[in-house]
Amino acid sequence: MIFKVAWRNIWRSRIRSIIVLSSIAIGIWAGLLIIGFSFGMNNERTAAAIGATLGHSQAHSSDFLEDPSPSAIIAPEAYENLIAALEEQSFVTGYAPRTMLQGMVASAKQTRASRIIGVNAESERANTTIATYMLEGDFFETRVRKGVVISEKLAEKMGLGMKKKMVLTFQDHNGVIHKASFRVSGIYRTLNAAWDELNIYVQQKDVERIIGTSLIHEVLISYDKSEDTEEKTAAISANVALPTVITSWKQNSPELGFADDMMGIMLVLVLGIIMLALLFGIINNMLMAVLERRRELGMLMAVGMNKRKLFFMILIETLMLGLVAGPIGIVLGDLSVRAMMEVGLDLSTKKDGLAELGMQSTIYPEIVPEYYVIIAVMVIMTALIAALFPAYKALKLNPVRAIRGN
Repeated sequence: MIFKVAWRNIWRSRIRSIIVLSSIAIGIWAGLLIIGFSFGMNNERTAAAIGATLGHSQAHSSDFLEDPSPSAIIAPEAYENLIAALEEQSFVTGYAPRTMLQGMVASAKQTRASRIIGVNAESERANTTIATYMLEGDFFETRVRKGVVISEKLAEKMGLGMKKKMVLTFQDHNGVIHKASFRVSGIYRTLNAAWDELNIYVQQKDVERIIGTSLIHEVLISYDKSEDTEEKTAAISANVALPTVITSWKQNSPELGFADDMMGIMLVLVLGIIMLALLFGIINNMLMAVLERRRELGMLMAVGMNKRKLFFMILIETLMLGLVAGPIGIVLGDLSVRAMMEVGLDLSTKKDGLAELGMQSTIYPEIVPEYYVIIAVMVIMTALIAALFPAYKALKLNPVRAIRGN
């Protein structure tokens, strides 16, 4: 009976109730869009970084993590032990050894500091997506003697183009300084402008010819899936002896790891702000409903309705608002996100700024099912909290005075 009365009470003022229901539904819809685009943007940025530059995990000498000097190499015995450990794990899909050297790059226009990454071209193409970011030339697919792949940003700043010569100066593991000329064989542009400006790629075999030996400072490791990266990294570490250290992408790129970890917390806070705004709207609606029905409520109390049932009736009315508007908002949000997944949000006018953050100019949202549950719980909690003050005001009514309209 109370449920029937509560439902009828909601629609006594249709316009006001529809406005409140619409505000709740629109708030939930907006929250789901924010969640979808936030996760899409963050996951896209993370996936691009993992695919192009970071890998899922990396192996280094413990000395390299403390000081990335040319002498902090992975020793041959340690490298063999590492490869054996990687091949034992079914989730490891590949690995790519790298030579990491700090040096100077010089052109006719200017000289600047750079990080020189020596790669095994086939392994790098198989385990990273860097080859897909090529704008000109290719990633060491065409035979070029002492070829170098540089970024578009670096090429512009140094006045370089395809087949142009540049001089690299770097120090080997013995402290000997080497200088050699290379020819631009490819120009790339990733989604990470900061990475592009600093890093250039050469082939390990060319570096070996210059310094006379093979140096491996880093091994990029790829997994079959990006899920459970920390657990997979720990599983490999358990089979690898020191001084070789395995680190996940979150450790290798703390800013990406922090953004990934904080995303959930920030989105819950955003939803909390939306629900807080809805809270006052619901309170206002229910308080007006209580004040308009003072005589009716006084009459119910006078004929024997106890305070517990009165409180319960107002609570049910408020919950019904949330239970009606909540599913509508969730359905609208889900449909909108699914539609935007096909189209995306074009932010090409801000592409330069987005590139600095490692993002592309078109953002595609993602569906995050667990947040549907979070929103449903938050709507119910908001309705419960919103019911307290109007119910308190109703319980404070004096039946006789309320019937008289005082």
